[in-house]
Amino acid sequence: MKLFINGNKLDDAFMHSTRGHKNKDFFSDSMEWMPNVYNTLSAWYGENCTLSWGHKGSGFLNLSTSGTTGYPKQISHTREVIEQVVDANIKLFNLDKNSRLMSYYSPRGIAFYPVSTWIAAKLGCELHIENFTGLSYIDRVHEIRPTHSLILPVIWRTLHKHPRWKELDMSSLDSLMTAVEFTPDGMLEELREHGAQKVYNAYGCTEVPPVTLLSEEANTYGLDNVTPGVEFKIEDDQICCKWSSQKDWWLSGDIIEGNAEKFVFKGRKWNMLKLGECGTRIYPEVLEKEAIKHGAEAALCQEVDDRIVLHYTGTLSNMNEIKKQFSYIQRFRIKKVPHIEVDNNLRKVVRTQVL
Repeated sequence: MKLFINGNKLDDAFMHSTRGHKNKDFFSDSMEWMPNVYNTLSAWYGENCTLSWGHKGSGFLNLSTSGTTGYPKQISHTREVIEQVVDANIKLFNLDKNSRLMSYYSPRGIAFYPVSTWIAAKLGCELHIENFTGLSYIDRVHEIRPTHSLILPVIWRTLHKHPRWKELDMSSLDSLMTAVEFTPDGMLEELREHGAQKVYNAYGCTEVPPVTLLSEEANTYGLDNVTPGVEFKIEDDQICCKWSSQKDWWLSGDIIEGNAEKFVFKGRKWNMLKLGECGTRIYPEVLEKEAIKHGAEAALCQEVDDRIVLHYTGTLSNMNEIKKQFSYIQRFRIKKVPHIEVDNNLRKVVRTQVL
């Protein structure tokens, strides 16, 4: 395994060099990664080891969900499950010892392990762990020339309108994923213009580790998109799934429109808003997606004093069109705010914040 953190190769020579000991920039940028990577690899290579982040469970890997909805959960996975996921992802993306993985995953999130670090450990391939620092993302892609990576929607929204984005060359990428939140309209098509061979929308979660669904259409999946090894069904208009090595099915709370053959996401059951006893069901993610489509940098829809308020940052290109589209919502308001908080893990909007 060839491991790089923010461009520095971690090996004995570097760690014992003057630069390794005295380079303050390297250590300030990378110290948060080093213990996490060390513990992650120690658990993988060791015997009877456990790895915990957020809670001390009894499984091989123990994590807490992000808690952006205000209800974090504690999740534990056996080694059998994790090894199945690692092997499935290697086959899914046709990875080998010559692959170069470029990772922006946080160790607080599930994908850091079976979609990144433990794949590199098993194959002995290159893994580049990076902190997102704005436009330098473009330079890092050009310098690393990764074969596989993920780009979060928030990174794309932040950068794709900048003039330098046109310089981005992704032709080294055999596969590029986006995940975590609603994929903005046009994102997959725009990324393909930069040369990536395949651009995917991926689905997975802490409870059923990614990748469980993989599609080339934005926010759209079906039975043909289920990853080998995953058991899948629609129950109560929600995604319900598990890996074959998992004992229990997981009812996701992700509401869909359609059927198992083809469906699109509407939003999270737990996020649904409803005004009054007989009010219309409102999925905040649908309104937030429209705000992003019309130019907002970030968006958060909440119920405030018996009103549905769509908060946004940045500039909306056509506020009247959004109002017209959602005119069926009584007491609907659109409000610009200076800042919308996102969590430090997957850069998801914190839904419990007061604006």
